Amino acid sequence: MKNIILGIFIGLTASFLILNRIPWSEFFSITVLKAGFTVFLALIGGLIALYQVKANVISSARIKWIEEFKTNIAEYTSMTNEVIFSFREHFESKDLDHRSLYHQKYMDVSHKVAIVRGKIYLNLNLDEKPYKSICNIMTNIEKLTLHTNLENICQEENYDEISDLFNDLNSATFKAMKIEWEKSKKLINFN
Repeated sequence: MKNIILGIFIGLTASFLILNRIPWSEFFSITVLKAGFTVFLALIGGLIALYQVKANVISSARIKWIEEFKTNIAEYTSMTNEVIFSFREHFESKDLDHRSLYHQKYMDVSHKVAIVRGKIYLNLNLDEKPYKSICNIMTNIEKLTLHTNLENICQEENYDEISDLFNDLNSATFKAMKIEWEKSKKLINFN
């Protein structure tokens, strides 16, 4: 990058001198060299500022993405628990009105879980191991919360299985977000 900028600067200067038929001896006077050096420093300062602005924009976008991703994971976990609870209340209730109420709640929350799950899947980069891990854990949670499996999961002794998956999901998300945070910090530094 430095060589390209220097080459462009030398090329433009030489072209200017040749086209305007300025003798080289006049070009290298103290006044012209001072002015040229000032312009050169201004260009370098502008490039550094441009790089810093670009890095700040990318870093800010990445930090915003991290926050949204964490929020989506938290919503997914919470809503999936609500799906299980609503199904259990529907399944165990003897009162038809109560069953109907919790069945509707189960359907509504299941729809919301599908939306949040879709948002999460869209943000996963399956080429990276932490995101592949998150995807695998969520797939296992989905299998356990299918309508056909919910009856089994709703039983207290079987709930530990999905609870462990939620803990694994939180742990995998923490690892992935730590990596993203480190990438974001590197963008701001000039290392």
